[in-house]
Amino acid sequence: MTALLTTGEHPFHVLQRISEWQADGQPCALVILTATEAGAVRAPGALLAVSDTTSFGYISGGCIDADVVLQTRDAMRVGAARSLRYGAGSPFVDLPLPCGGAIEVTICPTPDKTFVQELANRLAKRKPASVYLSSDGLLAHVRDRPDTLRFDYQPPIRLRIAGRGADALALATIS
Repeated sequence: MTALLTTGEHPFHVLQRISEWQADGQPCALVILTATEAGAVRAPGALLAVSDTTSFGYISGGCIDADVVLQTRDAMRVGAARSLRYGAGSPFVDLPLPCGGAIEVTICPTPDKTFVQELANRLAKRKPASVYLSSDGLLAHVRDRPDTLRFDYQPPIRLRIAGRGADALALATIS
């Protein structure tokens, strides 16, 4: 029995999804959670993929994801990267975070197709991957500018269950 969790919780699944959209020729963008202050549901580096019709992954507990998708689609239309802040100190006073903190995100409206595929492939091969994000929303494998942030991603955890009976079946449903 193989269970595959594809909720967008793990960066690998988000990168896989955006890679599929790009292979199908769909316009899409990648959103990266770049900073958090005080309480936050997700850590910096969390990813959200957005297309013209849907999104996959999440960067908050649901409090601002809908607005991030709206802002991302606008950035896609304009074709320019965008950095946004939500919560404390944000211009979006009507979107406070219940935790009282703040998060910052960067929207990459046209991520390089080859780059996204390479990241997804590396994680699929069970190898870690690093991403450098410049202040203008460009992604790279290496730090080539002083204004870059680095995010490290590990392959998703896999669990191989051996045995039979109720214990193995129960474990398989939660893994």
